[in-house]
Amino acid sequence: MLVHLTKELRESTLATVLRLSGVDASGKMLQKSSVKPSLADANTAEFTLSAAEWSTLTGNDAAGVSIAATKDLRAAAWSADVPPLPAPEWATATRPVYSTPDTPIEIRESVTNLTQWLASIGTNGKKTNTLYDVPDLAMVGGSDQTGDDPARFIVASAFHALPFFDSVTRLTQVRARWLDHTTGTFLTPDPLGYAASGSNLYNYAHSDPVNARDPTGEAVYLVYRKFNDPTLEKGYPFIGHFYLAFDANGLADPAHWEALVRHIGGQNVRGIERAPNPDAETFSFHPTEVRDGDKRNALVSTLYTDASYVGYNDEKPDQETVERGRDMMPNGMPVDEGVKIWRIPATQQQQEQLYIQAIAQRDTINSGLNTSGSYGLGSNNCGSWAQWMLLQAGLSWPAGATFCNLGGVGIHGPTDIPSRALTAAIGVVGEARKAAREFVES
Repeated sequence: MLVHLTKELRESTLATVLRLSGVDASGKMLQKSSVKPSLADANTAEFTLSAAEWSTLTGNDAAGVSIAATKDLRAAAWSADVPPLPAPEWATATRPVYSTPDTPIEIRESVTNLTQWLASIGTNGKKTNTLYDVPDLAMVGGSDQTGDDPARFIVASAFHALPFFDSVTRLTQVRARWLDHTTGTFLTPDPLGYAASGSNLYNYAHSDPVNARDPTGEAVYLVYRKFNDPTLEKGYPFIGHFYLAFDANGLADPAHWEALVRHIGGQNVRGIERAPNPDAETFSFHPTEVRDGDKRNALVSTLYTDASYVGYNDEKPDQETVERGRDMMPNGMPVDEGVKIWRIPATQQQQEQLYIQAIAQRDTINSGLNTSGSYGLGSNNCGSWAQWMLLQAGLSWPAGATFCNLGGVGIHGPTDIPSRALTAAIGVVGEARKAAREFVES
């Protein structure tokens, strides 16, 4: 039997603060187990019983088994004398969970249910039965900091794209997680679960942010390739296509990166199915017609279209191009064999946060919400999208890339300013065509 906490347990107090007992139907303790708990890991206490000890625990006509944490429970990380938080009202109302001033958390289960569950485990088999779990720390606490507050619960459990400090809840949003500065605790668990964070879903840098950090890696790539069109490809490198790519090269913890990609990567939308590939994840901003061939979106050829989409893990040409380009890359410099590729200096944390944002962009844009707006030659193109993604993540845009694609239209290159007038004119024509088309169709 396991008891898991979000803080490291103080081992010296385990024998007196955790209690395993047999109880009657009203919850009255009939006998307390003589078995002492031990640490399975820093955050988890474990009771291991023999068959005879189990019989003793459930004897004397015990109707149930109780595991309880008393008010004297302490964690090794706490400098103050802070008792455990009591079980919240939603837990006591919907789970076999009980709470009193002396025993803030108690979980009970009937002997009948436990006996049937144990019988279902085969010889040498393993099985887990979770009786009580708090999926998010925003769901526990007192009346002033609890899941009873809908605003606090929403911000503490949901994903938001950009970090900010919320003056109402006084929480800080750090992309995938929310942080409470008053306690120094993440309220949002690691989205990858125990496989990534070990025994504590709410820690950072293995609970040692002073000595541990994410070293700089170079596994974010900006790629510039020739167009996948027999006519347009002849214009390379004067014209071409930008996109973002990721792999595990040089990362301090490649297993964490792979777990993230396997967890949130992959796609099966509108008949377009893509498998996650930790060694070549690609994101490519296009006019919608590139995806579905709907020429109605092409209001002025592909210079101005009615909508846009993000291509994800397109094997040809995106994935095979980045794989070929990085293999030819001499000392991190771009090559010119139908592809230029730059490694973008980033910590592993920055890379993973950018990847999460790219997935979010892909999902919202491709959902049909058209959050990215119309695709425009000089205002909202593949390069401007890739540049915006890198800069909002705090990463750099390589200077050499600024001169690509018609001299840097849309990416603050030398031709960006004079191209704005042309872009505006094309947009006027495009919107006029769109209005005319909608008038005819109506």
